[in-house]
Amino acid sequence: MSRAETQQRRGRERVTATTERLLHALERIQSGKTVNPDTTGAWTRENLAREAGVDVSVLYRKRNGEDVYADVRAALEYGRVDTRKGTLAAQRGVIASLEAKVLRLQRQVADLSRENERLQKPVLTGK
Repeated sequence: MSRAETQQRRGRERVTATTERLLHALERIQSGKTVNPDTTGAWTRENLAREAGVDVSVLYRKRNGEDVYADVRAALEYGRVDTRKGTLAAQRGVIASLEAKVLRLQRQVADLSRENERLQKPVLTGK
């Protein structure tokens, strides 16, 4: 595996791990069971980042031109709009975070499928 391929793989792994941290933090904010004492429970980007243990700028990172955390921000916004509606809103927040996770995993599967196809192609030699 080349150095560039290794860096790409590690980059994907970091994005996946960070997405998981953000989604778990979103679920804790939604349930009111935050672990960071500085998190107020309000549905804000700052609270989400604080609860996940990442800088708020992470929510706006791009990788190869792709806005990798747009789905997490959408789940946060969806939850913020519906928090006034009680239990139904809490369920919708969980659904939104799970849908965001599904989208992320679908993208990862597509990336890995393309990489797998590329790796399975025969290597042409200079003979």
